[in-house]
Amino acid sequence: PTYPNPGAYQTALKGVKDAFVTVFAPDGTTLLYSTYLGGIGGRTYGHSIAVDSSADAYVTGETTSLTFPTTQGAYQTANKGVYDVFVSKIAPNGGGSADLLYSTYLGGTLADHGYGIAVDGSGNAYVTGYTASPDFPTMHGFQGYQGLPTFDDAFVAEIASQGNGAADLVYSSYLGGSMSDYGTGIALDGSGNAYVTGGTYSDDFPTTPDAFQVTSPGFGLGFENGFVAKISQTQPPCNSPCNPTDPPGVGGSGGAPPADPPALPPAPSLPSVP
Repeated sequence: PTYPNPGAYQTALKGVKDAFVTVFAPDGTTLLYSTYLGGIGGRTYGHSIAVDSSADAYVTGETTSLTFPTTQGAYQTANKGVYDVFVSKIAPNGGGSADLLYSTYLGGTLADHGYGIAVDGSGNAYVTGYTASPDFPTMHGFQGYQGLPTFDDAFVAEIASQGNGAADLVYSSYLGGSMSDYGTGIALDGSGNAYVTGGTYSDDFPTTPDAFQVTSPGFGLGFENGFVAKISQTQPPCNSPCNPTDPPGVGGSGGAPPADPPALPPAPSLPSVP
């Protein structure tokens, strides 16, 4: 509760744990801005931050709070699950409540976690993480829910911080196989393609034919591997195991699950949230 916050959006701790956003001078010795970010009760964790050309900060993480701050016209204004992803845009101007430019929940009825964020030249936020929710919000996704109970899928989402409600979700898709998959980092190129990295326990994680490594070295035992995926919203949809009812979204093709999959190991415990 003694965390420094000159001119902050939120000057006091509200939850059991709150996220924070802090700006230092380039020399690292001067605190320019610092704020809590959270709701009453519950736990809020910030995991990733990006900055646009106006020096506004885009933050993602997850929260259990039912009163996490959202802005008027946000895509999702209520928590739907145990943990929901949050995406917040903060101007570190020392203007108090006016510093929160945009803030939304993003999630389904189970646990959802935001672990990576990037911002494009239009101010749209690209987010990755992982979700256990079979009803995680999707839009023009190339893949439907692939998981099983106690397993997670990675996700990739683009959010326009315009305050236009449902229209703010520009794109959102699951990314994964039949076991647990985690998105932990995301970057963009000048053409609007998203590059996502993370980890997967799925031997049927979608790969493209010309990829560096198209099959899992997990030997069907559920070992974890890293992945790198390039995602475009202009490519045709991929083949099985993609959801054939989803509109076109991401290029590439993934192999079908093995005909006789091995018994599933216990759900992995990492990454975890305290």
